[in-house]
Order: sequence, then C-alpha cells, then structure tokens
Amino acid sequence: MAGRIMEADVFGTLVHATAYNGGPAHCPYCGIRLVHMPPYQRHNAAVGAFYRRRAGVSHGVCKYNESQRVNRIVRFSTEFSNQQPIALGNDGKAKFLLQVIGGILRLEKSGLLPEAVRDAEGNVVISPQRVRSQSLRTAKAILGLVSRIENTAELSELINLDHKGRTIPWRDFYFPSDRNLRLYRQANRGIEFPIAMEITVKKVFPKEKKANYLINCHGEHIDENGSMVYFAPTIWVSDPVLAALFVESGTYLIFAAVNNISSNGAFRNLNITVNSRHQVCRVRTEH
Repeated sequence: MAGRIMEADVFGTLVHATAYNGGPAHCPYCGIRLVHMPPYQRHNAAVGAFYRRRAGVSHGVCKYNESQRVNRIVRFSTEFSNQQPIALGNDGKAKFLLQVIGGILRLEKSGLLPEAVRDAEGNVVISPQRVRSQSLRTAKAILGLVSRIENTAELSELINLDHKGRTIPWRDFYFPSDRNLRLYRQANRGIEFPIAMEITVKKVFPKEKKANYLINCHGEHIDENGSMVYFAPTIWVSDPVLAALFVESGTYLIFAAVNNISSNGAFRNLNITVNSRHQVCRVRTEH
C-alpha cells in the first residue's frame, strides 16, 4: 500500500521529509527506494512533504507494509477471529463473513432459530447471539483499522462480505457517516444484502399506534436530479428495552437489511428495522 512515510534513510542518515535536500531516499526498515513528495495543495488544503514507495514496488517485512499489517491485526487481535466472522483465504486476504449474521437474523425472524445453526459452508454456529456480538465488534475494529490506513481503496481488496455466493467489496456494504450520498444512490438502485452503517441519533419517538419506536438519525442535504432533498436513516424498533439503548447524539454501528426509502416532500428516509441488541453497538468517538 502507498501510505505516507515521514522519515527516510538518505546517505545513511534518517531525514524527515520536510528537511530533504536531495539524494537517494530509502525506507529505514526494509531498504526499498522511496520517492520524495514536496509540499503541495490538494482540494484547497495544504499537504506536507512526505515520502512514498515507487509504483509497482512493495515494502519488505516492515511497519510500512500495510498488507502485512492488516493480516497481522486480523490474525492476532482479540477483536478478530479466524473462524467467525473473519475467514482468511489461502491468499492471506480477510473476508468479513456478515452473511453468517444475516442468516441467523432471517432464522430468528421466521421463528426457526434452533440451538445451533450451520452457515453457508456447513460450519456449526453454537451461540448465535455471541456470533452476532462478535461480528459487531469486528465491524467496530474494522472502523478503527480504516481510520489508521489512508489508502482505503486498497483496503477493499482485504475485506469483503460473502453473501449468497457473491463477494461484496467493503465499500459497498460498509457506510460510515460521511458516505450518505453513496448510500442514498445505492439504496435507490436496491440493496439486496445486509449493510453495516454508522448512524448518529437525532431524536427517539415512541409510536403508540404501531407500538414501534422511531429513531430519527442525522443526515444531510443531497442533490436529487437538480433539487436538494434531505436524506437520513430512520431506525424502527418494537422492543422498548432495545429502544432505550439509543440516546440522542449517540453514534452507533448498525448491521441490518434495508427495508426501503420513503419520501415526504423534500425528505427521504432510509427505513431500517432493528430487532435485536446484537445488531447494534455504541461507537466510541475521540475528540
């Protein structure tokens, strides 16, 4: 991966990118040749000087080899599992097996959830609730992993969703709070697989007639064919204990299937039903 490197070995001396004055620059850990990038402007924002690896060249075994770093984290972090819901193929790539959770939720909804179920590969899942909880912890760990890796486009090669025989790139099923526009466009085309999304609660309303709680979430204004509309997720919850988990201004990671998009004037609501606390985890944000 092509992350930014702040220091390089230049003529046997460790030189910070801002103090570089010429000469061949090498990675101080694995020795590959680096390219110096001077300060520049990108999207009207200043970018400081840094080094990067040359195109087509990979780092050796060192801290700048992000592919190895991801695999190390996936293999050994307590937030990940090499069985459920993370699987590592022969190529060393991680697969995010949220379809295991989706299958359990479908069985639960139909009232067919037994003591033990089998996933698509025939693996026995003894504790469905524990597996769901593991998946949300894994999604949360991936959220932290994404924040530490700049080139998230390349991360999509490492994390995927296996669903009904399809491999879904993580960017197509995982939606942080700053990807509402992409989520809206994708939902309009139809989303046939579960998604993991980050939401921030705006207000919780009890719905007396239908005995459901409506959780309004923060959204954003989006251009829809030349007109501005306000798009926001709406979470529907029937269990009052589950609804009590949602507090105003709280940020959560949700895993669920998308019901539909409803329209009311200039408002577009992405409707999602949450039936279990194991579909929800609170996201700790750092300030």
